[in-house]
Amino acid sequence: MEKWIGASHAAATVVLVLGYIYLLLMFRRKEDSSPVTLGENIVAYLVRFVLLLLYVSGLILTTSIGRPVHRVHHYVSLLPVAVLLLFQLLPAFKREKRSFRQYSWLFLALAISVIITALTSRFGTLPRF
Repeated sequence: MEKWIGASHAAATVVLVLGYIYLLLMFRRKEDSSPVTLGENIVAYLVRFVLLLLYVSGLILTTSIGRPVHRVHHYVSLLPVAVLLLFQLLPAFKREKRSFRQYSWLFLALAISVIITALTSRFGTLPRF
C-alpha cells in the first residue's frame, strides 16, 4: 500500500505539472472576447482535483504511513495555496476583471510552485558534502 500511494503521489505531481502547462498554453492563445468552453472547464476542474489528491496522498504518506520527508517540503507545499490566494485576493481589491493572459500567468506560477515543491521532497535523500 505504501508503494502504491508513493507512486501515485509522484504520478499526481507529474500530471499536475502537465495539466498546468496545458492550461497555460490554452489560455495564452485565447482571446478575451471568446468564452470559456466546457472542455476548458473540465480540464481546470480535473487539475484542481489532482491537486487535492496530491495533498491528501501527501498527508497519508507522512501521518499514517510515516514516510520521512524533509520539513522544508511541508512548508513549501503551501506555496501553490499562497499563489492561488494571491491571485484571488489582489485583483479583487482593484475590482477589475481578470483576462485570460492573467490566468495563463497563474498557471505558470502554479506549475513552477509544484516543481519547486517536488524538488524539495528530495532534500532528505540528497547526500551531504
